[in-house]
Amino acid sequence: MKRQVLLALCGLVLLGSSGVALADQRKYKFLRWRDNDPFVFCTQGIKDQDRAWRPIDPISGAWMLTPGYCPFPVTGSCPYPFTMLMAWSQNSFDSFWDYQSVCKWPHRKGDWTPRNGQGNAEDTPYSH
Repeated sequence: MKRQVLLALCGLVLLGSSGVALADQRKYKFLRWRDNDPFVFCTQGIKDQDRAWRPIDPISGAWMLTPGYCPFPVTGSCPYPFTMLMAWSQNSFDSFWDYQSVCKWPHRKGDWTPRNGQGNAEDTPYSH
């Protein structure tokens, strides 16, 4: 009986620690966008010409639709009654879900300040 209780407790400890490890992996996801710079990605979105969305407030997950695109993420044709609108590109679709999963983790929005007082976050140390 004691052995069964001990095994059950060990199993619970292992399950709990694996859940923590999985949660940490969601926070620190590698981003294909903006050279894996989460600050620039979460505040400005992707740099592609065909971006269907742009961030408004990364902390809340708020975003704005680019006019002319389907009002929700879809890579095929936009369903009725939105058939006259453009579907999202695969990059817009994938980056939107990265934005939803990565950018909400901070508790507050920080400010970016360059070392020498000049330049933008997306141009330092090079344009990305």
